[in-house]
Amino acid sequence: MSAKRIAVLVIVPIAVFAVSVGLFLLLAHPGRAGAAEPPSYTLGEDSGKLALFKTGENAPVTRYEIYTGLLPEQDVAALQQGIPVATQKELRRYLEDFGA
Repeated sequence: MSAKRIAVLVIVPIAVFAVSVGLFLLLAHPGRAGAAEPPSYTLGEDSGKLALFKTGENAPVTRYEIYTGLLPEQDVAALQQGIPVATQKELRRYLEDFGA
């Protein structure tokens, strides 16, 4: 058997495997194919307090002892709209800004 033929017999299955794995990952996680995933949490207001919600849910995951009535009007308006939170670092920054 020639070296060229051996190389083809080794490389082709590896290439097919790599393409298969790539397609599986693309189909298993379609939102990750270049588009950013939406944040999974939102800061908002619940019963007059700052609250963290899982995006799309009405019940808060956590309610903080920060009364939204004491915050500036701009912050209250943003919280009423919902502030998307993508990372723990971002959440900590918002909590510091709001006085936690």
